[in-house]
Amino acid sequence: MLREDLVWKAAGQLSIIVFISLVFMLSGFNLSAQGVFELEKSYKSLYGIERLEALNKITEHYLKSGESKAFKYAKQGTNLADKIFTESSPYTESNQLRERTFAYLLFGEVLFSKKNYFDAKTSLDEAFKLAKKYGQEDLAVRTDSTLKVIGALIESGEVKPSLLDKAIGDLKIGQSISDTKNSLLILNEIKQGDVHVNRSNYAAAIEHYKKAIQLMQNEGQDDRVREYQIKIGSLLDSLNQHEQSLELVQSALSENPYEQKSSISNPDTSISESNSSEKQLDILKRGRDSLKSIAVELASKEDYEAALAYEKKYFELSLKIEADSIRLREENRKKETEILLLKQQKRIADLSIKETEQDKKRQENAKNVALFVGLLILISAVVIFYFYRAKKGEHETLIVTYNELDKTKSKLESAEKRITSLLSEQVSDEVAKELIHGSSQGVAKKSFACVMFLDIRGFTPLAEKMAAQELIEFQNNAFGVMIDTVEKYNGTVNQLLGDGFMATFGAPVSHGNDCQNALDASKEIIKDLEKRISEKEIPSLRIGIGLHAGNVVTGNVGGASRKQYSVTGNSVIIASRIEQLNKDFDSQLVLSEEVWHELEHKPKVEVEFQKVKVKGRTEGIEVAYFRNLEDIV
Repeated sequence: MLREDLVWKAAGQLSIIVFISLVFMLSGFNLSAQGVFELEKSYKSLYGIERLEALNKITEHYLKSGESKAFKYAKQGTNLADKIFTESSPYTESNQLRERTFAYLLFGEVLFSKKNYFDAKTSLDEAFKLAKKYGQEDLAVRTDSTLKVIGALIESGEVKPSLLDKAIGDLKIGQSISDTKNSLLILNEIKQGDVHVNRSNYAAAIEHYKKAIQLMQNEGQDDRVREYQIKIGSLLDSLNQHEQSLELVQSALSENPYEQKSSISNPDTSISESNSSEKQLDILKRGRDSLKSIAVELASKEDYEAALAYEKKYFELSLKIEADSIRLREENRKKETEILLLKQQKRIADLSIKETEQDKKRQENAKNVALFVGLLILISAVVIFYFYRAKKGEHETLIVTYNELDKTKSKLESAEKRITSLLSEQVSDEVAKELIHGSSQGVAKKSFACVMFLDIRGFTPLAEKMAAQELIEFQNNAFGVMIDTVEKYNGTVNQLLGDGFMATFGAPVSHGNDCQNALDASKEIIKDLEKRISEKEIPSLRIGIGLHAGNVVTGNVGGASRKQYSVTGNSVIIASRIEQLNKDFDSQLVLSEEVWHELEHKPKVEVEFQKVKVKGRTEGIEVAYFRNLEDIV
């Protein structure tokens, strides 16, 4: 019974953890997947607390998504926290201390999710202790909830420590390996820097020393950071980068070795202009003394080669200090000269006052002139107003005339709309616009187009059985949908032939894919016709369509009393002959090879062309025919 109570208690504690996690998720604490991806690519370029914060964010994201990557980043986070939070740690702000606690908390939760309860308890105990120490109550509650679940599981006997856990639990082998690895990295960077110094390649040496300093900062090795800041400063001085050298020496001699960290990563940063020359000299002298101390210390360790190098830098810096002292004295002399110049400027200012009084008199004279000019302007304004009144009547007359012209323009525009509407009932909109706005009524235009001829098979016997009204209704019903389909695909119906019609695609205006439009319109007409026959909307009938592409001539043809917009040319005649081949092939669509070559989306079926002779053309024409709609798709 006791065991079941403990299990239920553990389940309750686990639900608290889930609730807290949901609160963090809803509060937007977690990163987006894109944000985590960017952090994973860039966190290695960060150092110190910035790197720890990035690792914590990545760990939390993968912990919530249940991915195994969480363990990798959580481990890195606790290792980094152990290194940067030492007794001499510069990180003392509340948000920085929170990142330390959060690293142990996340590592404990990752281990808990992997059911490694005893290691999880160790990390969570550390997180709970830090949370209480720094007053982080929310993290303390979150940590305590998980610890209670682990305690309940251990008390109920659900989990037990293994012999291996008992044997190596306190050894922290992974930490020792990580510390050794970082020490080797620091040593390697220093050695490479020394090699470049011996070769007088100071720029490369500086880069290696900077990397070593960044690793030392993570290790909390303040004294060594200062030592190599001074070393970099001496190398920059050898490269004649004196201001950068001075700034680094100032950073090394300050109480906090990290406060000028940006100067190490960017040696070209200029020294603050607010520092006085005397203060700069004092800093250089302190740096010189530090170099001397380092040289003495290296000599006591019998590292004479390195000691000699520092001694050399000491003398070079001494010479620079002397030169700067001379420069400072020269600057002071210049200041005395500037004081004399200021006194002379005062005398000049006194003379300027007298000149100002004379200017005042001149300004009074100018004021009188301005008053006179103003009076002339007033008189001119009166004259202009008189002429304005005289012209106002003429202007009103012009306005009345303009209004009459505007009304006439509106009437003309209304008439043009009515004419366009009437023409659109007889021809297409494009043809109507061509007729109304054409630059010259008698000029023909040659263009490339696809010509369609459509014929209803057996129309004559069908018409004989219908009354006149029935025949008109049948034609409107049959042709109306076909004409709408042609216009839908940017075609123009030029002639209605009783039992069929002629249409063009590309004249008078081309839409760039005229042959494709003609074929698509033909397929839709056949499909729509079959549907309407099956639904008993129209009697059963078959049609024949012929398509041919080539040059046509368009223009307004006729006499002075009556004209008609016409499309003519050999291509029109051939298209008519091709349509008649539907009778021979017992097909619904025949198209020429010229149309086929212009198609953008050819049918997926295999098409065979055959040469036929048509009236009006000496050479044969390559054509393909389609009996059913399925053959065209």
